[in-house]
Amino acid sequence: MIARLMAVALVVASAFAPAAVPAAQPDPAHSQVPPVIVLVGKLGSAPDPTGYFQVIVRDALNVPIAGASVVIEFGACPQLAIGSQQTYPGLSVNCGIPAVAGSTDANGIARFIVMGGVANRSALEPLGPCGLVRASVGSGPPVALGQVSVAAFDQNGVNGLDQTDLGLFLNDFTLGLYRQRSDFDGDQSLTTIDLNLMVAATCGRRSNQSAPRCDGVPANNSLLRADDGDLYVAWNDCRGGGGTTTATYACLLNTGSRALVASFRAPAGVTSLIGFEAELEVVSDAGVALPDWWRFDSPAGCRQKALTVSSASLPPGCPSIEGASAGCVTVEYPTADAPINQQRIRIRGNAPGVALAAGQEYSLLGFTINNSKTSGLGACAACAAPVALVLQSLRLRQSAAPDLAVNIASSSTGAVAYWQGAPSGFAITDVPSGPTATDWLASPSPNPAQGEIAIRFGLTSASRVSLAVYDLAGRKIRVLASGALPAGEHTASWDGRGEKGEPLPGGLYFLRLVSAERVLARPVVRIR
Repeated sequence: MIARLMAVALVVASAFAPAAVPAAQPDPAHSQVPPVIVLVGKLGSAPDPTGYFQVIVRDALNVPIAGASVVIEFGACPQLAIGSQQTYPGLSVNCGIPAVAGSTDANGIARFIVMGGVANRSALEPLGPCGLVRASVGSGPPVALGQVSVAAFDQNGVNGLDQTDLGLFLNDFTLGLYRQRSDFDGDQSLTTIDLNLMVAATCGRRSNQSAPRCDGVPANNSLLRADDGDLYVAWNDCRGGGGTTTATYACLLNTGSRALVASFRAPAGVTSLIGFEAELEVVSDAGVALPDWWRFDSPAGCRQKALTVSSASLPPGCPSIEGASAGCVTVEYPTADAPINQQRIRIRGNAPGVALAAGQEYSLLGFTINNSKTSGLGACAACAAPVALVLQSLRLRQSAAPDLAVNIASSSTGAVAYWQGAPSGFAITDVPSGPTATDWLASPSPNPAQGEIAIRFGLTSASRVSLAVYDLAGRKIRVLASGALPAGEHTASWDGRGEKGEPLPGGLYFLRLVSAERVLARPVVRIR
């Protein structure tokens, strides 16, 4: 009897027990998504913070939801490729959809920086925003919070943001046709706001590396140190054309100007020059601030409008690169990695894909320094102070071969010109070094190929390497090289067969080089 009463009591108690409260679900009306997502690249080793945005997830009572999964899908953006590595904290990537996912914090906020770029400029763009933001809680169904426009600074998806990307953006801008990939403020039109944002990002050296791509296309060209090239700078003409090492001026007039010419002796291997990056250092007496007369920086510099840089109308002493143009010019003072007596001038420019003759000196840049604010009211101090102008580094960007770095060396006396004599304490070794060489993997040749292809790669130091062929599904189908190799250039070949010697079908494959320093990939098309 007692047992029967207890069973009845349990039944009654369970009937009146409170029901489980369902988890709050995302509500599109109260949640917030950005109007636009701008895909960015890397800035050094971290994602470019210019691309930061957030998604706020709230329920129907406008209460923030913590721990919600937020997924941004890019499957309707055929012109774009997101990065296969998303290194902003808390993010994951699914290249199959493709999509990037994060989660909300205690305030219902999910934070993102999504890396990627334009991969196929000829793909048909959707009429409306191509990004879709979804959120879900626990095992609940995903809820669409809204669609967003998606743009990208890296307009060709390779080699980071440079002058080439700015030129591609200008094509969109000047045509007057709307392109979502170039709409950085998400207002459904291309305006001067978008132009200013693109110029600021390019000249500010934002997103200077592309992230590895979901489609497997190599994102960054390799950089090879060119020891057989030289840098030169001289007054009035190129060094080989009779330019002088030292210039003097009485500093009495505000009219007139002086011309400084930067040139270089082309290294071997410049077969497809599409752009360049150069750095000129202005160095004064050690231990004291740079003279005001040489302060070209904006907005604080006393003579911020006294310097112009161009690749056109250069003196005739050396051949120039026809079609080359200096684009972004940025002046940094003070610089984070240099003392107070040094100013850095960076120039990024374009070239029309030309080959250069190895050993020939080419004029590249003309620096015109006018004499404004030299004397009288409002004059900038210390025109008569000695200054060294040093062409510190030059990166030659190529479309079909590794980029080449020509750096100053301790013996590069030709890379220095002087104003009013040599500054005290100056030595070439005090100037920061330029970009360093990296391991590289050249494009296979021929490509597409029906027979055997030749493969070239290089190592900056001795390393264990693996060079293998992969198919589109990511399967390793042939190992071409494996083991320890010395520094220097190496070669390999592939006959289009698998590991067991079997002929492989035609299609797209990838070469993948893994060294101690880098992981590199190159596409190769087999024709049957």
